[in-house]
Amino acid sequence: MPIHKLPRYLKGYVTFEVKGIGREEFLNFCSKNDINLFDLRLFDDTLIVSCFVSDYRKTKAAKVAGLRKRIVKRKGIRFFTNRYKKRLGLIVGFALMIFMLIFLSGYIWDIDITGNERLSDNLILETLEECGFSEGGRKSSLDISKIENEMMIKLSDLGRISINLDGSFAHIIVKERATPPVSEDTSRPSNLVASMDGIVVKMEIVKGKPIAIEGSGVVKGQLLVTGFYNDKKDNIILEHSSGKITALAEVSKTFEISMSVEEKVGSEEKIFYSVEAFGNKLDFSFGKDVDETDWNKSVSRERMSLFGLDFPIYLIKESYTKEITLEKTLSEDEAKERIKDEIEHFEKSELYEAQIQKKHITWKSDGERCRAQVDYTFLTDIAEQQYIETEQK
Repeated sequence: MPIHKLPRYLKGYVTFEVKGIGREEFLNFCSKNDINLFDLRLFDDTLIVSCFVSDYRKTKAAKVAGLRKRIVKRKGIRFFTNRYKKRLGLIVGFALMIFMLIFLSGYIWDIDITGNERLSDNLILETLEECGFSEGGRKSSLDISKIENEMMIKLSDLGRISINLDGSFAHIIVKERATPPVSEDTSRPSNLVASMDGIVVKMEIVKGKPIAIEGSGVVKGQLLVTGFYNDKKDNIILEHSSGKITALAEVSKTFEISMSVEEKVGSEEKIFYSVEAFGNKLDFSFGKDVDETDWNKSVSRERMSLFGLDFPIYLIKESYTKEITLEKTLSEDEAKERIKDEIEHFEKSELYEAQIQKKHITWKSDGERCRAQVDYTFLTDIAEQQYIETEQK
């Protein structure tokens, strides 16, 4: 709409046509009575003209023979509101929606993070919140450069972070600090010592001078291969010892459980709801509370959306569950089955690199506790690095 037509639209005007032989007399009447006419157009015997509503009422006093007037068009806010006055709720709702969109555009609605591998999204979001940057935060109160610097200080694995605001959305681009792979320092001279007692079965030496021999018994910490020795020309050699020394070892492990155990028979649950918007939380638990030491807590957050648009408003569900248990006395067979599970777990976690040759289990039960002593004989690599301290490392 041209700017010069805005006052007309606000005040309201009508466009009407004038027909008949008295058109000139009608125009003279309007001029004498200060009736403001505009947008005059003549088509053959028809005059098209516009005026404000108040002026149009004055034209009714014009008594001109043979003159015919007919309203063609009505324009202005007053006619628009009259047309939709029965739908006032729709107009008010639309106006409120526009206001809310303008108001909410000053806040951060959503945050997305890219470029992270080791650092989790949750850790980055929690640290951002500590620095004063979070969903629902007011954009005008944010010092982006300061927040980026604080993030670099708080997260040592962070190499670089960039916070970009696109309207009400924040795009966080991170680059993690490169960490060198942890590897054995082969530049330092070292010995190989026994990591446990055993009988040496096979020695595969890559570097260093062997001290132990195949078939000999060794104890934990005993020197097996040295990196500090004299060669055939009596020169002193300092080198990094390496190789594999397989030994036959024996280990005894005791597993024990009580025959009286608590068994789950059911659970109890309590649920509390709250709403979080723009950093503020409205609690609907009405003062109810639980002792978190006795209950397991889980929290879920569901984001509110309207017409496919996500708002920084969350429905939070806090669930507290507690197991209901009864004391039960295990039979000897049940106790043995549980111990067998522990034995299997021990072998998979502690002896996963060993080749078990023999395994003997001795069971003992006194009605209160069930015990198993497991004697293992296995083959394993017992070579362990021991660096040689020198004046120049």
